[in-house]
Amino acid sequence: MIDDPGGGERPVRPIRSVAESLPFAVVSLGLAAWLYRIWDADWSQPLRWGSDATLIQAMIRTIGTQGWYLHNPNLNAPFGQQFYDFPSGGETLQFVVLKLISEFIPTPGAVMNVYYIGGFAAITIVTYVVVRSLRFSVVASGAFALLYSFLPYHFGRSEYHLYRSTYLTVPVAALLILWTLSWRQVFLVDPDGPTWGVRRLWRNLRRGAACSAVVFCVVIATFETMLLAFFLTTLVVAALIVAIRNHDGGHLALSGLIVVVCGLSFLVVMAPSFRFWAENGPNTVAARRVPAEQERYGLQPSQMLLPVPVHRVAALRSLQHRAREGSPISGERGQQLGVVGAAGLLTILGFVLARGVPRRRRDHQRWWDRSTLLRHAGLCAVIGTLFGTVSGFALVLSVAGTSQVRVWNRIVVLIAFFALLAVATAFDWLRRRWAGGVGGVGAVVVIGLVTAFGLYDTAVPYPQGDGIANLVEARAFVDRLDAALPRSASVFQFPILRFPESTSSADALASDQLIPFVLSDPARNLRWSSGGINGRPDADWQTRIDAADPTSVLSALAGLGFDAVLVDTYGYEPAQRPVIVRTLTDALGGPIVTSASGRWQLWDLDGFASGHGFTSAGLRAAATDLVGPGLMAQFEGRS
Repeated sequence: MIDDPGGGERPVRPIRSVAESLPFAVVSLGLAAWLYRIWDADWSQPLRWGSDATLIQAMIRTIGTQGWYLHNPNLNAPFGQQFYDFPSGGETLQFVVLKLISEFIPTPGAVMNVYYIGGFAAITIVTYVVVRSLRFSVVASGAFALLYSFLPYHFGRSEYHLYRSTYLTVPVAALLILWTLSWRQVFLVDPDGPTWGVRRLWRNLRRGAACSAVVFCVVIATFETMLLAFFLTTLVVAALIVAIRNHDGGHLALSGLIVVVCGLSFLVVMAPSFRFWAENGPNTVAARRVPAEQERYGLQPSQMLLPVPVHRVAALRSLQHRAREGSPISGERGQQLGVVGAAGLLTILGFVLARGVPRRRRDHQRWWDRSTLLRHAGLCAVIGTLFGTVSGFALVLSVAGTSQVRVWNRIVVLIAFFALLAVATAFDWLRRRWAGGVGGVGAVVVIGLVTAFGLYDTAVPYPQGDGIANLVEARAFVDRLDAALPRSASVFQFPILRFPESTSSADALASDQLIPFVLSDPARNLRWSSGGINGRPDADWQTRIDAADPTSVLSALAGLGFDAVLVDTYGYEPAQRPVIVRTLTDALGGPIVTSASGRWQLWDLDGFASGHGFTSAGLRAAATDLVGPGLMAQFEGRS
């Protein structure tokens, strides 16, 4: 089955492949809609609420109201949010798509839902086109695309990590790696022809393939940062091994060119952050990673073979629980491949270990032959596992300066593509073996049943938990807050949590302070103190405030133009919560708006200055003492 070189399929034009993929995309979209029961959901709000999903909603709202995500005057009041220090340029193409959706759908939660649910269909289409280019049949390509679109990884990342869950460029990256490992057959008209000399190489070059590779590099480098790191690591190491095997430096030269094109593309989309750092100096505090985080977020190879934690079968859920019970490594969701994917992984690993890295055969120039394809796939899976695994080679890369890429368990999405190549190969072998008449129908039925089983095994969304209940309370509170405050009012938020990534000893995350901004009516144009990137003076002044005694800075906050004080009591320890509420009530009177559970409470600052005998000069002096003369001058300049 494996040694069949061509699979019997002729090359198919991409436009025709896209047309062929549409029925599978419809199935993918329908299945995603059914799994998330979108007819029962409040479409205006995200399917998954809280944690990083709140930050993503805030970015989407910023894109929709400000045009782009890098600056928002409604956050980090009174100075405005500058997002350059939390670089996300590698997701530029995703932001472009989100901006286009925002032109038609103004609600951030609905934009997230459209992007996430639509992502299933998009991944199906791209995967199908890539697999068809590898000369697999329509049936095998469609089954592959569906299985790949509904990986546990997709549900593990969900809307909490929206930019990671839409992994439609992974198949393209995998294809480019496979092209590089068989570069002569892919990029040269005569694989054995001359490769030295610019003119000779140009005459022998398949320019269509070369242009496609350049486009692939640009798209990969500007769509998802983590994938770019996984792709380049796997590419370079695999190219080095195959170059040694074939005594052919062309593999290294091509991989080097790919690194350059990807690097230049990435630098272009990161240019705004680089320019900001050149003008303002580096920020060594915000989003700082340490190499040891790779151990916490590394790949656990055993998880690729185990069932998902939320499996429909209780016995399999129990198996996963026993495997994780007492583990010192919490890990991340979505590292599983399912039974079908795990079988494919074991196949390609066994294949490359048994037969070794393939050497180019001059008597057989078809680069897509199944032996070469699966051995290259196995090689890439081995590399991905060695680098991604807990305390794997990626830790060495982190020490060398790449610690910003810490979540190496997510390389599983690249490994999964290579694993499913073995499954597609088996599907096509079965289809050819039973070709014609009843046998052909039987092969399609078997492939369909295996695919259905694979989807049943892996397509399981994680439960939302109490997120929706929290959303309902927050939404009702913010609606009342909008009505209670004047248009363009400024709200200072307690406690002070470092943003974008900080931990609280209580029950609130830094991203929780963005909830009022996300849910507030944009027409009200309210300004919020949260959202300032720590490590910069215009945000760090807040950390000098004693959050345990908010009344000590009320005059300074009034001097900075704040109209109200909002307290998220969950940011305090339970014993502190009544103390904070009582302290502010003594100073300002009772809260003007309180959420149903008492978590969020809003006090009005209007009248505080006159009631306590503060003059304008006194308020200005208090504000200057808090933020410093430089920031005060900046505030007055904005005013």
